[in-house]
Amino acid sequence: MTDAEILATVARIVAQRDPSEDPVPGNPQIAARIAELRKEGGLALRVVKAQPDAAIVLVENGADGPFLMVVSADNLPMTKH
Repeated sequence: MTDAEILATVARIVAQRDPSEDPVPGNPQIAARIAELRKEGGLALRVVKAQPDAAIVLVENGADGPFLMVVSADNLPMTKH
């Protein structure tokens, strides 16, 4: 199976799920970054897997078709409350 075929399979599986069942990132910075990408970029994002320090996200409306992206806490600026 090619990478494109694997990604298309993942996209089909994720698209069949109810969005309300998507895992919610426990890290507020990751959740905020995903919300920013949805709002600013107009991206259709589905969280595939959420971990304490990262989230794997399916971008459904990418320019070259769907793709997977990792939003990691390591790459986000730290905010102080």
